[in-house]
Amino acid sequence: MSHSLRQKAFALILSTWWIFDTSGVVVAMQVMDDQEMSSESGAGLAFPFENFRFEMEKTSFIQLTGSDTNLCTAGSTTSPVGCTTFRRGDLRYYGLTMSRGTTGGTSGTITTTNVTDWFGNGCTAGTFGLGCPISSESIINYSNHDNPFIFRVFNYTGFDTAGTSTNSRPVLEILGPSNMDPFRWSFFGEVETGRTYGATASNGLYPITGATCSAGSGAACLLQVQNIILGKPASRLKPPSVGGSVDASNPYYGPAIRLFQYAGTTAATGSDPATYGIQYESRLSGDYRMSVNNAAATPSRGVAPDFNDEEGMYFRNVQAYLPLGQLHYQALVFDDTQPGSTGVVTTNGNVSIEVTRIPNVTAVYQDFYSFADGTSGSTNSGYTRTGRADRYYLTHGYSEWGTQFPTNANSNGLGGSGVNSTTYSGTGDPDGATRIINSTNFPAATCASNGGPNFVDGSNGNNCTTWSGQTVGELLTAPTTTRDQVISAGGIVFVSRNSSSTWNVLPNQNQAASTINMLWVNNSSSNGGGSNWANTYRLERDSRYTAGNVANVTRTVNAINLGTARIDGLLINHMKIETLGGQ
Repeated sequence: MSHSLRQKAFALILSTWWIFDTSGVVVAMQVMDDQEMSSESGAGLAFPFENFRFEMEKTSFIQLTGSDTNLCTAGSTTSPVGCTTFRRGDLRYYGLTMSRGTTGGTSGTITTTNVTDWFGNGCTAGTFGLGCPISSESIINYSNHDNPFIFRVFNYTGFDTAGTSTNSRPVLEILGPSNMDPFRWSFFGEVETGRTYGATASNGLYPITGATCSAGSGAACLLQVQNIILGKPASRLKPPSVGGSVDASNPYYGPAIRLFQYAGTTAATGSDPATYGIQYESRLSGDYRMSVNNAAATPSRGVAPDFNDEEGMYFRNVQAYLPLGQLHYQALVFDDTQPGSTGVVTTNGNVSIEVTRIPNVTAVYQDFYSFADGTSGSTNSGYTRTGRADRYYLTHGYSEWGTQFPTNANSNGLGGSGVNSTTYSGTGDPDGATRIINSTNFPAATCASNGGPNFVDGSNGNNCTTWSGQTVGELLTAPTTTRDQVISAGGIVFVSRNSSSTWNVLPNQNQAASTINMLWVNNSSSNGGGSNWANTYRLERDSRYTAGNVANVTRTVNAINLGTARIDGLLINHMKIETLGGQ
């Protein structure tokens, strides 16, 4: 880079820093005309952002609206192909906010101070900082000077749609940082279905003239959802369960948007013409909470809800990568909806979003599916778990929720260190550890008398030993596991609005529920039987309770870990989404 360009780039960095910093230093940017730019060379423009914060008003929104008019006419022979009878659905996204998530740096901890709800009121920070959507403080290291956003034109070597290797197609790209401080990215949304509206909008919202959703009227047509992410738009090159979590061998990559000349595979009037294409590499890592519990009995459209600080679905230890498009043979393309595919005319506002089809060309397929050593002769190497080239992990996406996966003895399988045993929190554990009947565990319960063959009864002083040494279920005691411990176990967790809000689940959903009390202890004379039952331990044991046949007893829980999940080797050969509701 020449000395003149370095000076101008430094001025740009300083002026950008001033915009996002209030220290009072002002450095004016220098105007560069076309002649000056043509004489410069360099690696692009760098945009560092430190102490960065972004907040939209909680009543500001982006919306996607449907149509009240049915596109299909009953009995008509002229209705457009692909017409729909779906009910109208409107989506709105409110209050997008990016604010501090940690104290900054590699050793930063999660911020639990100066955090608020959507009204600016205090709230419970929650486990892993996912209780509150907004921090009043800025992100310390959003994109540092040595890991900034980069805007540049670059030439990448790749295959075109004919399978020819080329380096002559310039690419305009924006590269995001490969690392930054995890931050709070929050918004809440509305899903409104089955409404009918007036024709004139007020502040962007059309007045409701009626309600035709299946449940009738009012709040039944409206669902409000809060989304809180504490993470960053970067992820590891390989899935951590495959490549590990060591930076040297499995580094973090940032997001990328690239604009390039897509050659297409058909003529201009065909289904895949040459056009302006996009490649988008989406990355995310961190923790995510989605919640719906609202303090208001009846949610109102356009009114910020008072969401519960705990309730919701938690996704812990998320690592995800999704590639949309490949240089130079697959593009993400936005277009109006074409009559040839749906029969809907192109002048009514309908649009299509397409990831173009992979060309049926050998060189393209070899790159897209990425054999481990990059040669066509290794027809099976792409299916092994080891030895894959890094290119495989750029064309294939992945998503992991949690870090603890089942063990697998298959050398070509997805292995793991084992699942976490912390599964739920609740009011009781009827199917806990086993106990042996002996004088230590049950001092008075040592014989069978009244009650039949499956009962163990003994009053104080009665030392019969009929059932001594037998194994029964543990006492019905409250578990020591807390809701925070269940969330800390990682993976996918559902938590109720508070500890007293519970529901019932079966340990084995594929097995019929058992109502048998594996062990019932009663030290009272109220169970009848006269004086012989005074101060009695009564132990009820099911004869079917043996090794490998544990009773499937319903549990009462307020938080449950649903386990971990992962998707590896994700490829999009072709995808197309079209809207049909525009008029």
